[in-house]
Amino acid sequence: MSRKCGQCGSDSPHGSQFCMNCGTPLIKKQVRENTPAGGWWSSQNNGVKALTLVGACCVGMIVLVGIIGLLSPDASTSSYPGSSYSSYDFSSDYSSSGSDDTLRNFYYDQQSGISTANADCPYCGGTLDIVTDGSSTVMVCQDCDAYYYN
Repeated sequence: MSRKCGQCGSDSPHGSQFCMNCGTPLIKKQVRENTPAGGWWSSQNNGVKALTLVGACCVGMIVLVGIIGLLSPDASTSSYPGSSYSSYDFSSDYSSSGSDDTLRNFYYDQQSGISTANADCPYCGGTLDIVTDGSSTVMVCQDCDAYYYN
């Protein structure tokens, strides 16, 4: 494969650094694509730009939802206003395998399958209202507003 001289137009053998006819240095020209001065972004059409922006927004929303999910309490988190405790799991204190001595005013409605009872709040000693349907349980203290649900 020969190289053409840019000065005189004659062919020189491959690998030559100078023209064999006129002696002009043969410079290896770099072929540049027609890329606008703004770079890659400027060379894209509006469809690609819109898709890129929508994709970036979706990634941003996913990250935002993930952060909010990590910082938000879940359904089994208890709350104690004014307390340094972030959660308390009542379920271990009042499980179905526990003693019935801790429960008061126990009532079971056969038609709905819902049970209600009262107990002492393990946090403040106040009255704890308990409601369960066998699969979900809600416990709320009347005095300190601590709650548990699952």
